[in-house]
Amino acid sequence: MRANIAGVVLLVAVLLLSALAAVAGRVYRAVESPLPLAEPLAISVERGTTLVALLEQLQQRQLLEQPWQWRLYARLHRLEAVKAGAYRLPLGTTGRGLLEALVAGEVVIERITFPEGWTARQWQSALRERGLLAATQPLDASLITDFAQQTAFSGAPSASLEGWLFPDTYHYSAERGAALARLAVARMAAELAAVWQSRAANLPYKTPYELLIMASLIERETGLAAERAQIAGVFVRRLQRGMRLQTDPTVIYGLGEAFDGDLRRADLKRPTPYNTYMIAGLPPTPIANPGLAALQAAAQPLAGEWLYFVGKGDGSHYFSVTLAQHQAAVNRYQRFRRTEQYRSAPR
Repeated sequence: MRANIAGVVLLVAVLLLSALAAVAGRVYRAVESPLPLAEPLAISVERGTTLVALLEQLQQRQLLEQPWQWRLYARLHRLEAVKAGAYRLPLGTTGRGLLEALVAGEVVIERITFPEGWTARQWQSALRERGLLAATQPLDASLITDFAQQTAFSGAPSASLEGWLFPDTYHYSAERGAALARLAVARMAAELAAVWQSRAANLPYKTPYELLIMASLIERETGLAAERAQIAGVFVRRLQRGMRLQTDPTVIYGLGEAFDGDLRRADLKRPTPYNTYMIAGLPPTPIANPGLAALQAAAQPLAGEWLYFVGKGDGSHYFSVTLAQHQAAVNRYQRFRRTEQYRSAPR
């Protein structure tokens, strides 16, 4: 009798092991096989998405047939805690490879470049195009948690974010893209602090923020590395002598969306807080986001006697010491070429 019972138990055990082996074989074949991809595929995992919900989505996209097989494999191998983010699946990706990438958080790393001299509005547009900023969400100081600390350090009286976004190429994942502007502010604050400590003596800046404003003017006036320090020297000497800066980019910034691409004589007489033909000293905020070279030029302006410069039409400038020399240069390079749209220096 006992022999019969033992035989039955053994038979049942063999059958169970055979069934388990069959199930294990199906599970491992399912997750070890390449996904049916016709081309590389990008998927996005939102924050809070569970493995069960994700597998249902993949099933709806016909990337797998039996979600339970994946769930069982994930539980056995502790691969259930998927991380949010954007993932790219190359051809040949297996189920196991996808699960391991999801748990490890091997998200797609994107990059975005912000050139020197872009305004905060241009940054905002670029972030919206990448889906990193909602269409109705402004890019302003309220998005930057440590912005108040940076402005306090710099002596900034304004809550404007203009000038505080350091131009560079930034790498990000979809999950961390929202922190990009905060990173840019931290970069600018760090660079500004270092430049402020190394500035030349007797500059007409009372605060680091005023140096930041000056750097933005330099950035917008020229893209030539060889001219930045020389233009900085002109601006510094004009401030020291009580002369108005009379720089066109500030006028353009003050016009905002009303600027149609041509700066006219009437615009130079239009009162705005940024019209340096009419106001004394620096404008109230930066007019763009300057790069490191412009910051350094503002901190180390080139010594000399030049007080004027005018665009030559090829991206470079002609520098003059006296007003008579400057007027002659204007006649030579601009006034007779563009009588109605005259400007002292090209954008």
